[in-house]
Amino acid sequence: MLNFKNRIIIGFSISLIIIALVNYSSYNSLKSYENRSERVEHTYDVLVTTKETLIQLLIAEASLSNFALTNQDYQLNGYITAKDSIQESLDKLKNLISDNPNQIKRVKELEGLVEKILLNIDESIDGSKKLQTENKEIRTIRTYI
Repeated sequence: MLNFKNRIIIGFSISLIIIALVNYSSYNSLKSYENRSERVEHTYDVLVTTKETLIQLLIAEASLSNFALTNQDYQLNGYITAKDSIQESLDKLKNLISDNPNQIKRVKELEGLVEKILLNIDESIDGSKKLQTENKEIRTIRTYI
């Protein structure tokens, strides 16, 4: 049979082991929560950056529409700014997803689509400017007639 001193030592030892196990379990839970939280934040950053890209594309298209309606060059300021922002957003997006091959593939597809859209907008601007120049020439010819 154990004497009183040995019982106290065993009791404290068991208590210390239980406390150590609880602390270890809590630490692991906090680390797991931190990792999940970082992944959620990363996903949120990717979504926000993707939406920023879409918004800038919409701004670029709206600038084109405004320019086509008014023939005022200052209407293209939004397009110029949006075009730079789109590239920045795509670069940021590439950095955010650089660890995921599937997303890298999707961003490359997105880049291709964005390039096509911007090329179409550029061609539309050039066409509108050419038409605007032709209209000025026609008006000039009319003044001579």
